[in-house]
Amino acid sequence: MVYLRGLRRLPAAAVALLVCAGCDADTSSSTREASERLVSSSAEAVGEGVFAPAAGSGSTRLEAPSRSRGGIVGGERPARRVRWPEPGTIDRGLRAELAAPMLRGIALAPAPVMFPSDAGWRPERLDSAKLHRGEHWFALELHRDELSLNLSASTLTRVHPQLRGETLADARALAGREVVRGRPASITQNEGIWSASWIEHGVAYSLELECGSPLGQCVDDRELRRVAESLAYVGGREEAGR
Repeated sequence: MVYLRGLRRLPAAAVALLVCAGCDADTSSSTREASERLVSSSAEAVGEGVFAPAAGSGSTRLEAPSRSRGGIVGGERPARRVRWPEPGTIDRGLRAELAAPMLRGIALAPAPVMFPSDAGWRPERLDSAKLHRGEHWFALELHRDELSLNLSASTLTRVHPQLRGETLADARALAGREVVRGRPASITQNEGIWSASWIEHGVAYSLELECGSPLGQCVDDRELRRVAESLAYVGGREEAGR
C-alpha cells in the first residue's frame, strides 16, 4: 500500500476521480452533467496522467505530483499540461463540413476538439450539433434519429492521492484492461448509456452514447468503440492562435 504524508492507508481498489471544471451559468444542467462526468483514474495512472513512478526508486509505486504550495490534501484541481497535436494532423476534409457556429466554438475550445469521422456521424447526417465550452472544458453534443453522442473534455483533474492503486499493475487491473484509441480506458454501461473514458493529448476525455431504445446500437459497446476510433482532430484554441 502507498503511504502519503498525513494520510491513512486506504484500499488499493479505491479509484481516484477526474472531473471536468465547473460549467458556465448559461450552460444547461444536462450539459454541465455531461461535461462533469467522472473519468477513470486508473486510465490516467497508466496513460498520460498526473501520477508517475518515483524518480530513482527502481519501483513502479505512484507518487503524487509536486506542487508549489504545500502538500496535497485531496480534492484539488490542478491544471493539466495540454499537448496540442501538430497542425498537419487536422482532418481538413471533416472540418470543411462543419457549420460556421461550430467552427467558431472550436476556435475557442481550451482542449483539442475531436469530431466523429464515422459515416453515420458525419455533419450532414446529424439532426443537431452543438459545442458548449468553459475556461477549462468543452462538451460536444450530437443527435441523430434516436441516438445521442456526447464528447466532453477537461484540462483539469481532481486529485485524491489517498484514493489510488499501489502500483501500475494495480492501476491496469482497475482499468479493466480496456483499450480505446490505443490507450488504457474505462468502458461502462449505466441505464442504457455506454461510456468510455481515457486520456489523450494530456486531456481527460469522456464519450457517451445514448439510445432512445435499449435495442439496436446500444445492445453492446460496438457502436461506442467504432465512434471512438473514428474521432478526428478538428482544431482548438491553440490551433486558432497559430
